[in-house]
Amino acid sequence: KRLRTAIAMQQPLLLRGAAAHIPACIEWTRSTFAARLGATVLRPSAWWPWASFRDSSRVQRNLSNFLEDLDAKAADGDPVPYAFETPSGTAASQVLADVPLFSSALRSDMSFVRPPQIAVGSAGAGAPLHSHFAALNALIVGAKRWLLIPPQDAEWSVAPPLLAARNGRCATAMRLCKLGVEVDQCAGDVLFVPEWWGHSTVLLSDCVAATYEFADRGSLWS
Repeated sequence: KRLRTAIAMQQPLLLRGAAAHIPACIEWTRSTFAARLGATVLRPSAWWPWASFRDSSRVQRNLSNFLEDLDAKAADGDPVPYAFETPSGTAASQVLADVPLFSSALRSDMSFVRPPQIAVGSAGAGAPLHSHFAALNALIVGAKRWLLIPPQDAEWSVAPPLLAARNGRCATAMRLCKLGVEVDQCAGDVLFVPEWWGHSTVLLSDCVAATYEFADRGSLWS
């Protein structure tokens, strides 16, 4: 009921522990995650360039490769990127089964629900400020800090403002942080981000998350 009200009112909502009972939160260990989703191919993008990953921009990478490279980067003390991808085929079916965020009643209110996306990264990684359709975000492993900014003030950035504002030298990042609200999400929590709300993340630890973008029947985009 709280979620359906938040969707109708287009207000962010953090549901503590709402996903703690789903299969992913119970069953996803490093080995089971790799076995079920490790073959998911990761496409290069502007947000998580692969050039620093052993010239892997010339090689097709998957989630298993990414996890191995994360271990190597952590051992070297180097910055780590953030992988974000939409699995397809059997992997998509596996995520749908392991991360069932939409009840039949809730899904009946939706105009459409996009296929689930998976995000993986280590502490210090994160996503720049951006916006899109409404989304349900379940954190399966770790802890993550969000910056949420209302649509009228939302912008797009090339780096997470929460990181860029730390040294006090980036006036734009500091301004964006003042416009928004910070939310800490823990494993098992579900965060609803309304459509076109600006949002950016910083990972506070190793994290695995799943996201569904959607439009409800009251959306202008339905």
